[in-house]
Amino acid sequence: MELFAYSMQDFTDAEKQLKKEGKFKAEWGPWEFKKSNLTLKHKSKWYELDLEKCNNADQIFKWILYYSRKGASVEDIGFLVFAIRDIFGIYETFHTFGLEAADHNYAKKIIKGRLKENEIYNSRDASKQIRLFLKELKT
Repeated sequence: MELFAYSMQDFTDAEKQLKKEGKFKAEWGPWEFKKSNLTLKHKSKWYELDLEKCNNADQIFKWILYYSRKGASVEDIGFLVFAIRDIFGIYETFHTFGLEAADHNYAKKIIKGRLKENEIYNSRDASKQIRLFLKELKT
C-alpha cells in the first residue's frame, strides 16, 4: 500500500478545484438539500425541513426532536445532524446563535451566503473525494 503525504495547501487547492467543478454532493444519507426552496427533503418519506425556519439553535433542536418523535430512524436523525452542520457551517455559525433572535431572516442569510461561496455539500464525502483526487494527481 502506497502512502502519500499532502500539504494543507495541496488539500485546500484540491478542495477549491473540486468545489468549482461542482463535484461535491448536497446529500446526506436520505436527506437532500433543495436549493430552490432552501429545504432538506427526505428522499423516501414525507419529511421536509424548511431551513429558513431554523433561525437559532433552539429551533434546530426542536426540528430534530420533532422528526425523532415522528418515527425517523436513528440513522435518519444522524444524517440530518450532519446535513445541518454542513449547511449552516456549524463551527462558524452556531457560536453566534443567540445574537440573531431579532433577525427572522438569519437562517436565510447564512444559507444564501454559503450558496454564493459554493459551501453547501456533504463534508465527509468531499473529504474522501479530495483524497482520491490528490492520490490520482500523485500517480
